[in-house]
Amino acid sequence: MRNSKQLFISIVIVLFVTGGLRAVAGEAVRNVTVTADSENPWDDKRLAANLIDGSGLDGSGAVHNQNFMCMWLSSEKGNGLANPNPGTVTGPAWLRFEFDNVYKLDRMWVWNYNQIGNKKRGLKNVTIAYSTTGGGDSSDWSKLGDFQWDRGVPEKESSGFQGAGFGGVEAKYVVITAGETEGNWGGAHYGLSEVRFEGTTDFATQPSPMENQTNVIESHPPEKTGN
Repeated sequence: MRNSKQLFISIVIVLFVTGGLRAVAGEAVRNVTVTADSENPWDDKRLAANLIDGSGLDGSGAVHNQNFMCMWLSSEKGNGLANPNPGTVTGPAWLRFEFDNVYKLDRMWVWNYNQIGNKKRGLKNVTIAYSTTGGGDSSDWSKLGDFQWDRGVPEKESSGFQGAGFGGVEAKYVVITAGETEGNWGGAHYGLSEVRFEGTTDFATQPSPMENQTNVIESHPPEKTGN
């Protein structure tokens, strides 16, 4: 009996070390590209690519600095009310994220715009939609919900917050659109510091439960969206 227990423990250890037993839900999605409605007109620093490259994060990957050159900022008033992502909502500023595969998404972690003296540029009321195909028809997209995001922390670095819980929905594309009303905390520009998605391509694995989902204006089961 003792030998059987030892054998079982040994098998479990081997599986754990070799990756046979791994917690895949909640892993950061690494291969991401992003497109924005616009980028700031003053220099070539505050680009959408800053949102996914970790350039403003500390060594732990948890705290974002206040260096505006590590953030994204839209042009003045964004791109008007254009909507180049058919099937999603219209807004003054938007961000479209594309993954290398379809993922079962767990959550999205957000660091809002954190430049000293300009934190009001951070996104406030947003709508999030997702798709497995990124198609141009409303039937290709589902609405996750409408959310209100926290403003950047006054005069200090930011540890971010959960921007949305996805609850295991399958997606290859995610679009974040600033609301037509109070899409940011003030001013004519829209900005973010960093965005991180967590999920898995192992569809046999259940995502971790959504924890402390806050800052939600309206949340409901996914529904198809239209313009």
